[in-house]
Amino acid sequence: MSPKPTVFIIDDDADVRVGLCRLARSEDYHAVPFASADDFLAAAPSHPGPACLILDVRMPGLDGLGLQQKLAAQGHHWPIIFLTGYGDIPQSVRAIKAGALDFLTKPCLDTDLLAAIELALAKDHEHHQQQAAADCQARLASLTPRERQVLASVRCFSGTYS
Repeated sequence: MSPKPTVFIIDDDADVRVGLCRLARSEDYHAVPFASADDFLAAAPSHPGPACLILDVRMPGLDGLGLQQKLAAQGHHWPIIFLTGYGDIPQSVRAIKAGALDFLTKPCLDTDLLAAIELALAKDHEHHQQQAAADCQARLASLTPRERQVLASVRCFSGTYS
């Protein structure tokens, strides 16, 4: 059984975090709230299944755009949805150019946010599948000729003993 998709929620407003967690959980997603970008980074969360981030732009300390930049520099590829009450066009352009999936303004319709979450999780699932296929190909390429011969024999006989 695969783990529930995770929605990491990073917003300095406690009421917003509670509301977003409720919304995510209503769709059977695992919701993990953080009060700041620094808290998120300190926790160093990971998740084996699909995940995405909902980020506020304006937060004390490291802001949402700064977190997006830091995560990219660290090689994290979680899809990011910005949700802010103080967004402007230059910020939204910067976020999208840096790879954000969406940039929504508060308040937004639940249906719009849920659609963005669904798309983000689907993209992350696809990324995980591509990464797994690439890892498998790399492992196969590292086999010696004898190991490949043994593997071919195992494949040949695997259906016989089931």
